[in-house]
Amino acid sequence: MVIDLEMCRIGNEYRRKEFPHRHEIIQIGAVMLDEEGQLIDEISIFVHPVYGRVDRFIQDLTGIHEKMLTNAPLIRDALSQLLAWAGDDCKKVYAWSSSDRAQLMHEIQCKNIDLPGLKEFMDIDHWVDYQRVFSTRFQFSWSLNLQQALDMTDTDTEGHVHNGLDDARNTARLISKLEMNPDFILPIHNYTSSEDESTSSGFSMGELFSADLLAALKK
Repeated sequence: MVIDLEMCRIGNEYRRKEFPHRHEIIQIGAVMLDEEGQLIDEISIFVHPVYGRVDRFIQDLTGIHEKMLTNAPLIRDALSQLLAWAGDDCKKVYAWSSSDRAQLMHEIQCKNIDLPGLKEFMDIDHWVDYQRVFSTRFQFSWSLNLQQALDMTDTDTEGHVHNGLDDARNTARLISKLEMNPDFILPIHNYTSSEDESTSSGFSMGELFSADLLAALKK
């Protein structure tokens, strides 16, 4: 299974002791691949935030509007739907970076969510940070964002960047391409050794909400 989350921001003035974090999930996108790397199923779940709100920046970035979340389930019910969809046969959860699992853990702990199968699903050994896998495989000393990895491997990008389902599809397409071709070599014309280029636009949601970038956005 490949997963991608979209999030909204929580302003300092709205942060509460029971949820002292910077952002909150508003969409879960996931796709299921078979053993041949073919997409066999997908799910997109919008999530109603309790503490955060969709401001203009997040709306423009993700295409998600407040009205789209009005009748959406809270994260507990959204996770229940996700677990039911994934079933017992889901052996691994792939995500681009470790930030999505970290965000889920924040919400599970702060909102006291306890569901059958959730502990097993969230087991760190169950998750694969494919951003790290990519950097290690191609010997990058820095982390690339998803769009850079797609471009470097000549993998077509489909849909809307920062839509949870579309990003999950694109991540799955990249994973399938590389895992089904263990001898794949990056096309030389796409290879860059410039670490500066790794900070170009096209950041992930996890990178978006890093402390440094948040500080930069306030300037």
